Amino acid sequence: HKKGYTIVVLGDPGHAEVEGIKGYAEGEAWVIQGPEDVYSLPDAGSVCLVAQTTQERERFEDVARAIRKRYSHLTEESLVISDTICDSTRNRQEEVRKLADRVEAMVVVGGKGSANTRRLVQMAERAGLPAYLAETEKDLKRDELSKYKVVGLTAGASTPNWMIRRMYNELLSISPRRSVTGYLRG
Repeated sequence: HKKGYTIVVLGDPGHAEVEGIKGYAEGEAWVIQGPEDVYSLPDAGSVCLVAQTTQERERFEDVARAIRKRYSHLTEESLVISDTICDSTRNRQEEVRKLADRVEAMVVVGGKGSANTRRLVQMAERAGLPAYLAETEKDLKRDELSKYKVVGLTAGASTPNWMIRRMYNELLSISPRRSVTGYLRG
C-alpha cells in the first residue's frame, strides 16, 4: 500500500485477519470473495493480490486468473500476486480432496467459529459427502455416524494432535464402524 499498490484481499468480509490487512492498508484495500468480484474493482496502475490465510487454493487460483485478465495491461512488477494461504491450511484442504473418493462421510475437528474448519466442511459437502464439524467428541452425532462404514477424519490447521486422536478413538467406538481414515499428524 505504501508503494502505491491497490490492495485486493480474497477473504471473508469482517474476518479479523482481513480487517487487519485493511488496517495495514490504511483502510484502502478491496475485499473480494471470488473471481466474479474482480470486475467491480477500480482501474489501477499497480495491484497486489493477497488472501486470507484460510482461503481455498482453487478459489485463490481462480481469482488470480481473473486479476491477471482484468489487469492484463500491467507489467509483472506492477501486478503482484502473493499466495498467502497457510501451508497447514493447504494441506488440510488437500486431505479432504484425497479422502472424498474413499469415504462415506467426513468429520472435521476444530472450532465452530473457525473459517478454516467451516471451509473444510464446505469442501466435503461439495464433494457430495455428509460432513460433520465437531469441536469435541461430545459434538459427534453418533446415531448418524453409525450408518457409515468408512468415515474420513481431518482437522483445522490449529487443532491440536491430542484432540484429533481423541476424535479418532471415539469414531472407532461407534459401531458398525469398520474404518476411520485420515491423515493423523505426529
